[in-house]
Amino acid sequence: MKDHETESAKRAMEILLEMEERPDDAIIARDLDLWLKDSEDNRMAWEKAVETYYGLGEPALYGSDALIEEAYVEAPLDFSTFEPKRSSKKRRVLLFCSAMGLAASLSVFFLPSVLMSIRSDYQTKTAEIERVILPDGSTARLGPESALKVDYSDNTRDLILLAGEAYFEVAPNAERPFSVLAGDIQATAVGTAFNISLDGPSAQVSVTEGIVRVERQRQEKLLDAPRLVAGEWAAIAPDATFARGESEVNEMTDWFDGRILARNRPVYEIVEELGRHFEGRFRVSGAALKERRITGVYYTENPEQALESIAESLGAEISTMIPGIITLKAN
Repeated sequence: MKDHETESAKRAMEILLEMEERPDDAIIARDLDLWLKDSEDNRMAWEKAVETYYGLGEPALYGSDALIEEAYVEAPLDFSTFEPKRSSKKRRVLLFCSAMGLAASLSVFFLPSVLMSIRSDYQTKTAEIERVILPDGSTARLGPESALKVDYSDNTRDLILLAGEAYFEVAPNAERPFSVLAGDIQATAVGTAFNISLDGPSAQVSVTEGIVRVERQRQEKLLDAPRLVAGEWAAIAPDATFARGESEVNEMTDWFDGRILARNRPVYEIVEELGRHFEGRFRVSGAALKERRITGVYYTENPEQALESIAESLGAEISTMIPGIITLKAN
């Protein structure tokens, strides 16, 4: 490696660590923007540093809502020559952040899921629903932007939902329990059908057929939790509290038909689900707005229209200040 390339690689990692330590520092964001524009070596070193960093399993970089918009207002960029390539979402995000130089957008886009394509056995794209047949004959229907890892052995059928949502129809086999881990919740069945989803820090299991044992994972230990029957659900909330309830079985799979049925659900959950159908990013700005509860039916065929409907019902507004990012924010 040439000396200047070595220096670029070193500086890229230094900046990445600085952003991890001070994610709300606008000066670091502007410095990164200028550094990326300085040379092609810098841009390539940045892409490599980001991939290496997350490959080591480091935590995500989070920035404040104010910083993201402030950085864009104070240092607008020329997007006239940018032509996005139709490739993996991971690649599009890398290009978006590094080639365009919008450093603040890193905190929005770069989550641990940047390496989902490497970690998972099955993965879906934005707005894509796919039904896959698993090695034992069970089936999994993956929702948009979902990722599933399969780890079968002679005695077990273990899976990990890395992102998104999936509906499983389990082939009966009493000798090999079928277990799915999603965040801090694990669902185990022998022969049944259930839905499991990840919405940010939340995870939920909904049973449509048979019986499913649900457990909570804390510090690598599984804690006993309820057995669910058809029509029941259990969930882990962002504050780690455990909840359960009942709903109509047909409502648990409404997403098959492009509908999201919300009954007193937090805004952030619905916006995240809608965002899986949008080529870009949906965000909710402000903790209070994120936790507000809404009830309604939202159609994923037109996610932007659905987001506008939510904004109208809450007396909120839509911001499109940053290209590719639509923000729901309080008036």
